[in-house]
Amino acid sequence: MSGEYVVNFAPLSCGVHEFEFKIDKDFLEQFEIEDICDANLDLKLTLDKKDELMTFSFDIRGDMVVLCDRCLEQMSIPVSIKQTYRVKLGEKFEEIDDDFFEIPLTERTFDFGHLIYEAVVLSRPIRCVHPEGEEGSETCNSRMAELIDSCQEEQTTETDPRWDVLKQIKFD
Repeated sequence: MSGEYVVNFAPLSCGVHEFEFKIDKDFLEQFEIEDICDANLDLKLTLDKKDELMTFSFDIRGDMVVLCDRCLEQMSIPVSIKQTYRVKLGEKFEEIDDDFFEIPLTERTFDFGHLIYEAVVLSRPIRCVHPEGEEGSETCNSRMAELIDSCQEEQTTETDPRWDVLKQIKFD
């Protein structure tokens, strides 16, 4: 991964510092994210630096393009993520908690690319489908919707007669 999402905190004075980054298709390709086709996200990173503790606050906003679970067409969904991570200067690299890390005192930079990756992937809804249009009409690809409907109509409710006989068994 490139050093694009690395903050060099060593020369910064104690206090609040702000950074801005873009998260786009190039970022997604670095992590080989298959569930998300494209993204146009703006990341505002606020670093509150103290002597041995830093707080990184992410504010990620924009849109990402995913595949509709119903028709497999691309669709855009809005993204709004707020996440805070704390980084303590200590003796070794260690993940103390999901949002609390320790890094050696000798480190001068912090790479938060993987944290962005996790935040973006986890913000994707479990089920992505096109919203219903006016008067309840479908906004999915009409050709795919027709294929789905035709497959559902082809399914019959006939059962195997052997199972019908077994269903008649009564247990006390």
